[in-house]
Amino acid sequence: MAIKHLLCDWDETLAHTLTTTKNAYDNVFDTFNMAHKEPSEIKKLTGGKPKSEIFGYMLCGESFAKGEPYTLQTKDGPKQYSQKEMEKIIERAHFTFYDYIEKNHIKDASIIEGTVNLLSYCRNNNVKLHIISSKSPEYLKEEVKHLGLESFFDKIYGSPKINPNEDIASLKAREKPNLGAFVAMFDGNPPPANECLVIGDGSADQKLADNIGCKCIRIDASQPNGIEKLTQAIGIIDSENDNRLGIPISNILSSLLKRKSKE
Repeated sequence: MAIKHLLCDWDETLAHTLTTTKNAYDNVFDTFNMAHKEPSEIKKLTGGKPKSEIFGYMLCGESFAKGEPYTLQTKDGPKQYSQKEMEKIIERAHFTFYDYIEKNHIKDASIIEGTVNLLSYCRNNNVKLHIISSKSPEYLKEEVKHLGLESFFDKIYGSPKINPNEDIASLKAREKPNLGAFVAMFDGNPPPANECLVIGDGSADQKLADNIGCKCIRIDASQPNGIEKLTQAIGIIDSENDNRLGIPISNILSSLLKRKSKE
């Protein structure tokens, strides 16, 4: 069956947002007197984790999964905290992170080269485009609109904000990469899995695809060959959809992008 829906991650897949995210994380580490971590290390610790647990893993590392006592490696040495204390720490980390994001996310966002080619191909060939992200919905929609890409997308889904009054199980069910996020994005009536393709930069995107039961293209635009994978995605979709443009299309677009980047 042909691919009719492309489910796109946003951060470092279609848009560069790493600068804002890195600075926001650094603000959190400063708040708790901790050394800064590189984005790759944070991504390794938090990749594929539910949004409600990201700050726990970011601050405590893999030991967060073991439960209390929770340990933070501060500049003054390790400090341990109870469950209730850790909940307050996570709440403060959440506020600090999103306070920075809210004030800075628009000015630092930029379109990744190759994005418009991929989106245009899909729109012109009846492949519906959707964003499914772990980012809070309001920030996600503001960035998409600011970069002038809003008209391309049929659905834009950001994982719901953490609400202290909401049942945690209900929240997690609607977070990426859980299947509930995919179902919620389509208002309870999602398309068949074999009509979908996921594209994204992290393990959460692969897990989402696995939960849906569809294929996934992994791309990281911060890596040297990341942009090329956006053009390769066109070739994959095209081959699945009866080669509308012919198999060499991804190679042609890749060459055009390389030429443009040198100009």
